[in-house]
Amino acid sequence: MCKPIINNIQRLEQLVGPVQSSDWLIEVEKRAVNRSKRNYSQKIVIRILRELRARNLSKRDFAIILGITPQTVNKWMKGDVNFTLETIEKIEDALDVDLIEVLIERSPVKLINNAVSEEENIKIEL
Repeated sequence: MCKPIINNIQRLEQLVGPVQSSDWLIEVEKRAVNRSKRNYSQKIVIRILRELRARNLSKRDFAIILGITPQTVNKWMKGDVNFTLETIEKIEDALDVDLIEVLIERSPVKLINNAVSEEENIKIEL
């Protein structure tokens, strides 16, 4: 005959101490959100690496151009960094590329002074 599960849990608690609740589900959810954020950082890093390769620049050269340490660049290249807009702007200026492009779609309403046509997208450069 099988012993009831309750008895097994009680025996386990006697051996190793009380069973504590786990926040594993919360941790999994946090990781999923962070993974989504990391994807953007990783895309930026891939673009930077492609630009460095195209210009035949090392990460050390890139650090010198930006006036930062090579260790900082290596940290960025891991893709776990949350880039600030200021940092992205510095990188874009150094490499003369657009890493982020923001498009604003206009609704079919009359715009002030007809500065932009209704179908046109506006590119905001950072």
